[in-house]
Amino acid sequence: MKKLRCLVFIEADVVVRHFIHSNSFSELCKKHEVKFIFPEKGNKRFNNIEPKHLNIQGKYAYLDHNKNRYDAWKRMFHIDQLRFSPGPQAKAMRDFRRKTLKWKAASYYTILGLPIIWDLFKLIKKRQLLMSFNIDMQNLIKNFKPDILIHPCVLEGLFLNDLIQISKYYQIPSIVIMNSWDNPSTKNAMIGTPDWLLVWGEQTKNHAIKYCKMHASNVVKFGAAQFDIYNKLSKLSKSDFKTIYKISDEDFILLYAGSSKGTNEIKQLNMLEKAINEGILKNLKIIYRPHPWGQGGQNGSKIIDMKWKNILFDKSMVPYLSQLKKGIKTKFLSNYEDTHDILSNVDGVVSPLSTILIEAAIHGKPSLCFLPDEDQSLHFKIDSALIHFHDFFDSALFLKAAGYDNLIPKIMNLIEFSKTKDLPENLKKEANYYVKKFKSPYATRLNSFVETICMSGKNDK
Repeated sequence: MKKLRCLVFIEADVVVRHFIHSNSFSELCKKHEVKFIFPEKGNKRFNNIEPKHLNIQGKYAYLDHNKNRYDAWKRMFHIDQLRFSPGPQAKAMRDFRRKTLKWKAASYYTILGLPIIWDLFKLIKKRQLLMSFNIDMQNLIKNFKPDILIHPCVLEGLFLNDLIQISKYYQIPSIVIMNSWDNPSTKNAMIGTPDWLLVWGEQTKNHAIKYCKMHASNVVKFGAAQFDIYNKLSKLSKSDFKTIYKISDEDFILLYAGSSKGTNEIKQLNMLEKAINEGILKNLKIIYRPHPWGQGGQNGSKIIDMKWKNILFDKSMVPYLSQLKKGIKTKFLSNYEDTHDILSNVDGVVSPLSTILIEAAIHGKPSLCFLPDEDQSLHFKIDSALIHFHDFFDSALFLKAAGYDNLIPKIMNLIEFSKTKDLPENLKKEANYYVKKFKSPYATRLNSFVETICMSGKNDK
């Protein structure tokens, strides 16, 4: 077939970590003409990443985001989130949005979201936006003449709604790819729908249909680009891993994976260290891995100086912890190969609300979701009510510990639970509900999907 002309829009540092670092577009770049579009230099969502240092295997250009249009799309999204709607998910989203907005803006948007006022406001704003274009984006489309538009994102961002609008006008097929677990249920800032939405698995397909208003036939279970490496063997054997961390053969290795929810991880780890020293938790070694942008939770800058005997630091994250000590708070674009090595060699995982609980199941490792209710973390309290966690909480294959008093007893349960017959295979099957597993690489499947769409000439919307 002829070479396709593909525009790929990348607008956030986490998307670079999950898609560019995973070489998700490598096959597409080999077979077709691909041009990557990045936001203007210095954009805070891009975290000072230099495209010239990325292995993107294609041409690239910068595109200034249209701030006025972006702000208008975002305002509509925020107002819609603050409007009353029944159910725990809607309430959680209202609470989350009020947390992120200043009180004046939250009050103003709540008034704009009232019946009749909202209908008139939305009608006027949508007409204003849809009667005009993002001129810079329109010129890019006219000059490059793409056969397809591809946008991996968090389902909210600088380019998303302008891309959807312009793809409809020029009848260019559009593919939007979700970036992370909660995107379809909590980040769905799309005003309109793309032609195709690629999601992780059955759970996020259901959420895309319900919350993004996508037609089922246009939502495709496609797996997660960043987890592609989990199909490979770890480069570290268990014996080598134990040698590196100086762990004896009789020890149960527990990964404590921090979250981005701002809980008190130092306090939790101190509890575990004390329990091991007192013989309550026996033959246990803990590897602490902070969330790459969770900043070690409350007072995380102090973690690197903690003198624990039984809690070890994930060696790949020591530079990040050292930065936190210096007061440098930034996202650490950690390597998924390091995560794979850790998860392949630990015996269990404990974490307060992090995607790594799903990643543990992909590896067949039992996990404990710790809900530190006593922590004064508004972020945690709001997020724990969100819908994408509900299936996880309801499954008997994932253990839960609610409150500090339950943490140590539940870790004892986890150690015993890890001995359950067929547990690894059952966990992997359960993980497939969240992240569909494929034999062929993500890059190969993405290229085939793009070719199929462009060859068929279909645009089902």
